[in-house]
Amino acid sequence: MSQDIAINIQSIVSRRKRKAAKKFSIGLSVFALTFAGFLCWQHFNHLGHGQMPTTVSRTAPVAIVSAASIPAAVKPELATSSPKIDNNPALTTSDHQVTTNAATVGFADSLMGVLTPSAKAETIQQELQPAPRQLAETARPVKRVPIQTATVFSSRHKPQAMTDEQKRLEVAQDGFAHVMDMARNYPDTYGFLPDEDLKAAKLGDAIPIYRVGLQEQDTYTGQPVSSLLKPSDEWVYPVILDNRIRFLVQVRYDGHDYVRGLGSRALAMAYEKILDRWPASEGFHPKLVTIPNLSFYYFTIPELPDQNITDTSRMLDVSPSLSPATLVLAAWR
Repeated sequence: MSQDIAINIQSIVSRRKRKAAKKFSIGLSVFALTFAGFLCWQHFNHLGHGQMPTTVSRTAPVAIVSAASIPAAVKPELATSSPKIDNNPALTTSDHQVTTNAATVGFADSLMGVLTPSAKAETIQQELQPAPRQLAETARPVKRVPIQTATVFSSRHKPQAMTDEQKRLEVAQDGFAHVMDMARNYPDTYGFLPDEDLKAAKLGDAIPIYRVGLQEQDTYTGQPVSSLLKPSDEWVYPVILDNRIRFLVQVRYDGHDYVRGLGSRALAMAYEKILDRWPASEGFHPKLVTIPNLSFYYFTIPELPDQNITDTSRMLDVSPSLSPATLVLAAWR
């Protein structure tokens, strides 16, 4: 009887053990299949999106994993470099397999380390964090602020008063421009030929006009004419083309300012003949002269032994000759 009871108890215990072992095997198989399905789903999901699986998230909690549980083949991968996340769909299958295997092994080891922590477990920092990106500084345009500056005039740039010579020249240049404008329409009147290039014309140096300083009550006693000459308030500027005087621009001082006169083509022709007959290269220096109350222009050659004062219109004669100063001054009285 006792033997039958013992056999029954043993058979009951054996059946319970077999049932417990069978349940454990079924549960383990279900867990294994579920885990394997999860890994396969994760793998194909990443392949479908063309992205590499990341092993460690930035926000994931730090896992306590045994250093001995990390395979040797995976340690260099985790310690040296971070996995590249590439959106390029042309990535090769081998790269996906290596990364997926590494991620699978790392996940399995981490899971096993959590389920069965080792006595030598140590905290592993997140080594797979991406390298910090260097943010390029965007250059912002600097707002321009106007700077108030004071105008400073140096001594070189200070406006200076014009000299009398500069004032006369300015008036003469204005007269020269007027003559050239008129000469384009009336070249003969201003001493030019129709086919000449007027752009080559230029303004010559000023020629002073002198006046005889004798008064009507004074008597001329034959002294040098040059001693009788006084500066006047009149100048003429020659208009020159091809080294010939074509016209004379007149500038006068009216007691207040320098003004432009009418100018003269006839006086230019006479003065041109005077210079040809008594050139400066031979030591002559003819002077244009005016006599009070007479509207004509005269000239004198001081270097000649006989004192002379001659009407400029005489130079247009076929055979011009000089007039003695005594006759002209006596006629003036």
